[in-house]
Amino acid sequence: MYRFSAVAAGLLLSVAAITACGKDATGPGEPVVTKLSCDDGTGNHFVACTLNLEQPAGFKVKLVSSSCRAHGNIFRITAPVQDTLLTDGCYETIGKEIIHAGPFPAGTNIAAEVIAPMLDNPPQLRVTGSYEEGWTLTYEDGEDTDFDDLVMVLTAIPQNPTP
Repeated sequence: MYRFSAVAAGLLLSVAAITACGKDATGPGEPVVTKLSCDDGTGNHFVACTLNLEQPAGFKVKLVSSSCRAHGNIFRITAPVQDTLLTDGCYETIGKEIIHAGPFPAGTNIAAEVIAPMLDNPPQLRVTGSYEEGWTLTYEDGEDTDFDDLVMVLTAIPQNPTP
């Protein structure tokens, strides 16, 4: 009887300790907010950034691919408008997009973030590209380091000048 009680007590303490850390034995931890980060020009470091509309324009964001298994990856635009593209990114339909035709004035900054459960490593949302060609946003969820968990393209929609 004593042996069983000691084992049961040990299991209860283990469950309590895991719960206190915000994780269970099979799942991820508390949600983490990851904002855009852009190459600092060296190719080796990424720094917090926003994306700048260089002329009056709208924009669209499209999910190009996903290669992940975690549930609850939320991608949203936080400026100049607030909108959500993905609520469960790993399981969304490829090709899903949001469009904000604008026009927003030249110099408008676009900010975005991913809210997702914390996995093994801190997640990252990297940006490459430019205003002219479009920006590619690659999200690494922290389970590995392949930077292909979510891939989205954000493209400016320049406004045609009126004649």
